[in-house]
This record gives sequence, structure tokens and C-alpha cells, in this order.
Amino acid sequence: MGELQNLFGSTEYPQCGDCSILSQSKPFYCELDHNKGMKPHDILFLSESFTSMYGDPTPFSDKELNLIQKILPKDMHRFTTYSAAVKCPGVKEADMSPDNKNICREHLYQTILTVRPKLVFACGNLAMNMLIKKRNIFDKRGVLFPFEYEDFNCTVVPLYHPTMVVNEPSYRYLFELDIKNSIARVIEGRTKSDFEYEVIDTAEKLKSLEHLFDTDTPVACDIETTGFDFLWDKIQTIAFSMLFPGCIRRLLKK
Repeated sequence: MGELQNLFGSTEYPQCGDCSILSQSKPFYCELDHNKGMKPHDILFLSESFTSMYGDPTPFSDKELNLIQKILPKDMHRFTTYSAAVKCPGVKEADMSPDNKNICREHLYQTILTVRPKLVFACGNLAMNMLIKKRNIFDKRGVLFPFEYEDFNCTVVPLYHPTMVVNEPSYRYLFELDIKNSIARVIEGRTKSDFEYEVIDTAEKLKSLEHLFDTDTPVACDIETTGFDFLWDKIQTIAFSMLFPGCIRRLLKK
């Protein structure tokens, strides 16, 4: 059996070397989509690995793709394309040894060089790790990371995987916010904002917020935690947001 696997790997997929994924039963292996007519696009969405829909390799399921396209501004659809970080189907992070990742990264980099995107959305932990070699999507999502390979550079933004959002709709707000903010900054070049904030990290600074207890101005409060289990997870930040007098006057004039 081992000799057959070596023979199979060395003849049909020589570019995959000794990748252990070739020993697993898959409907197909090593879908090098960049060799199949991919063209340059400004935005590239990367799934973790390919799936097989109706016999054809696809990076996202119909539900996942529908979610992304509903969130994307309509004028961005024609500037957006899709691929997978790992070129075999149904591959999870646990399947990918460091050697497997290094082999498959070469295929991924060729996809990047073919598409030449300005902005890459890496959906899920595996896609993020394959591209920028970082872990923990929960504290990396929405962050802009520079990526450079050979003579090409772009921006990578990790996202929750669309499956997470489909299965747990409470993730949709951050998923949508990360997509729209990243497009505004990287594609549209919008960096200026009237938004201002102050970090309250001392007891003295906290006293400056005492007026919030008896103000007539609407105040929003948002709590970020490490998870949803109140017995074990911890509060990381508490944010208060309100309209300043100048903003209120502008709204009233409208």
C-alpha cells in the first residue's frame, strides 16, 4: 500500500512532494485553480480548503457564498474572486503538519501572484495560518496584516469563517463590519473619520465619565469578552459611546 501511495504521489502530483494528505481518501487532490484561468482581482476571499459541490471543486458552499455576496457592496462583486488556502478538499487544521503547510503554501502563493489582489480575506484559522502564519482568529479578526511574497505585496485581513456565521448568526455583525471596514480602508482608501475615542486605563480618568450617570444624551455600552461562558470567560474591555453636542446639532439641522 505504501509503495502504491508513493507511486501515486510522485507521478500524478509531483508538486506535492511527501504531503500526507495524498494518503487520505479524497474525491480529488491538489486543485491548482491558478492554472485554470484565474484573472487579477482587487479582492480575494480564501476559504480553509476546497469542497466538492456537484463534482466541481469550490472554495465556499452555496450558503457561505450567498452570505459573503449579500454583505459585499454590489459594485465590488466584479472585483472579487474566491479560492482556498489548501488545495485539497475537506482538509482541517489538524490534518496539516508543518511540512504539509509548507508544501501547500507554494500553491497558495501562486494563487496570490496570479490574482494579485489588493486585499485578501483569510476566512478561518487555517487560511489565516497558511497565509500569515498566525493563530487564534478571535483576536486577529479584522486586523490588517501586510503580506509580501517575491515582488508582490498586499493586505491580509483574517475573518471568521462563513460557516461560523451561518451556524451562529451573532457573529454576523463583526463579520460584516470587518469586511466593510477593510474595503473602505484598503480598496477605497478612506482613512479619515470624525470618530474619536479615549482609552480609560486609570481611576483618575474614570472620574471623567461620572457625567454619564445623569446625562440626557443616549449612551451605548459594549462589552468585549473572551467568550460566552460567564463562569470562565473574562471581560476584556467596556466601551461607552455617545454623541457629542456638535454631532447632535448637525443631526437636528438635518
